[in-house]
Amino acid sequence: MLALLGSDENPQAVAVAIARWNSFDLEAAVIYANLCAAAIRMPQEWLSHPHAEAVAELPLLKVLRISDSDPELLRPADSPLAGLRALDLAHVIA
Repeated sequence: MLALLGSDENPQAVAVAIARWNSFDLEAAVIYANLCAAAIRMPQEWLSHPHAEAVAELPLLKVLRISDSDPELLRPADSPLAGLRALDLAHVIA
């Protein structure tokens, strides 16, 4: 990311380097470089984005059953979802 920005690790230098970019152009450059970042969009900007259009008709949550097994009871834990894992590589909803 620093190489893409042409910056060193100093937070102020990074901020100056980012400020030189249009947010959507920076997002595209980051994606092209196989890095991870996303521009913040207003609701209308998001709704007209190709990714939003691609997922518009999909359910917010989808559960796929991949095998049959006996139910696994949750064990006592310090927090409500301790021990549970979820992986979603589809899209991000802010």
